[in-house]
Amino acid sequence: MNEMVKNSVESRRTAIFSSYAITDENLFKKIEDYFNRLNEFASSYDDVMKFETDFASSPLAKEYTDLFVEISKMNNPEEKKDNVILDEIKYDVKHRIRREAYQETYDKARDIPVVGEAMDLKNKFDLFSRFKKNKDK
Repeated sequence: MNEMVKNSVESRRTAIFSSYAITDENLFKKIEDYFNRLNEFASSYDDVMKFETDFASSPLAKEYTDLFVEISKMNNPEEKKDNVILDEIKYDVKHRIRREAYQETYDKARDIPVVGEAMDLKNKFDLFSRFKKNKDK
């Protein structure tokens, strides 16, 4: 498991423990059991995008959502829990992982001699094109 996959798993754990104070020991054990199985699932992945794709279609993804809902109900039994917080967390995690994967891919591409030079040339062209557009106005 590479560092980005590890971060993806850990961000899911952090989402739970930073949102809720888990005081019920049985629930804590259930969460730990889930993350043990998720770590086992993630251990064979070196590509975070492949991991995220496979995770999304695995039963573990639904189980994570169900676990989050269960935790929110136990922590707020009187309130009807809308999924706004959960949706925000999922959005933040997904986009953070995508940004990191894009940056890692971009950095690797820049290290390829001809590709890196072409990318640098395109960046300079784009930069000077902006100046020309502003000058024409």
